[in-house]
Amino acid sequence: MGKAIVTYSSIYGSSRSYAVYLASALGIEAVDIKDSKPSSGCILVHFGGLYAGTMSGLRKAVQLLPPDSRLIAVSVGLSDPGKEENINRIDEVMNRMIPAGIRDRVERYHLRGAMDYSRLSKHHRAMMWMLCRFLEQRKNRSDEDQQLLDTYGGNIDFIDPETADPIAVRVRALLS
Repeated sequence: MGKAIVTYSSIYGSSRSYAVYLASALGIEAVDIKDSKPSSGCILVHFGGLYAGTMSGLRKAVQLLPPDSRLIAVSVGLSDPGKEENINRIDEVMNRMIPAGIRDRVERYHLRGAMDYSRLSKHHRAMMWMLCRFLEQRKNRSDEDQQLLDTYGGNIDFIDPETADPIAVRVRALLS
């Protein structure tokens, strides 16, 4: 393998925060996926936020991936990646975005992000309002559903940069 490239697609900053942390640990810079030019034989590590059934920037990362390179796709969202049902749901999203022909060159990691309602766009605020109205109607809410309802309109922050350390270990192993 050649070199590592760390990219992100971040609307509110969580994915960028993790990308900058990992890039610093690897001694390189993180770049927005729009400004990225992966080279042959590279390891492309892409951090993208989860928004309404998609992972930000993942399609672009897949398009840019050279045929002899690997992709480490890192989702950043509010769901707890320690719960198998959440990982399964996120993997379904990723599978819709990653062509079957390259899935064997893609590794996946899932990290938790943050949300500050005061920074949300009108569109995202409306989506969160609809989601919360839906969750309020649910009889059997998960702990995460209830947490989302309890923090509606405020802030929630699960960012823990050290949860990206296993990704740094994996990238170094692939480069050696």
